[in-house]
Amino acid sequence: RSIYQHSFEVSVEGSYTELYAYLSRLEALPWQLFWGKVTLDAGAYPKLRLTLTLHTLSLNKVWLVV
Repeated sequence: RSIYQHSFEVSVEGSYTELYAYLSRLEALPWQLFWGKVTLDAGAYPKLRLTLTLHTLSLNKVWLVV
């Protein structure tokens, strides 16, 4: 059997505290997500934009179709 990596990008906006809480909730999920890339844009401080590239592993070749 093969193991497939599925990747997707998520962008969220909020204060530092809100983004920290969001990341904490992601880490507490019952399934494993792996972070590939994280970008924090503070150009509109105090509102921040966090962009995450997330990965998960699956035994199914077609896991997510958008």
